[in-house]
Amino acid sequence: MSTAATLPIHEVIPALRRALTLHRLVVLQAPPGAGKSTSLPLSLLGEPWLAGQQIIMLQPRRVAARAVAARLAEGLGKSPGRGRVPCALRVADLGQDPH
Repeated sequence: MSTAATLPIHEVIPALRRALTLHRLVVLQAPPGAGKSTSLPLSLLGEPWLAGQQIIMLQPRRVAARAVAARLAEGLGKSPGRGRVPCALRVADLGQDPH
């Protein structure tokens, strides 16, 4: 059995698929390490209602964003930052006072 299949998120993926079929927006809350950022997007890519759409993942830190992009690209057999797994980082300078 693969590691992804043993993550806690794996148990709720069928219910989440049904919810996403019925609703445009679904909020998912799960503890760190449950597979929200890595297993879930890969599980949803083949859904017919997602055809021509994107899954956008938001991460609070640059390191996390890069790590998730690399993990998703690996799961797809691709290189991060290209093709189906683009990675964009917002740069904000919080050290300067705008006034």
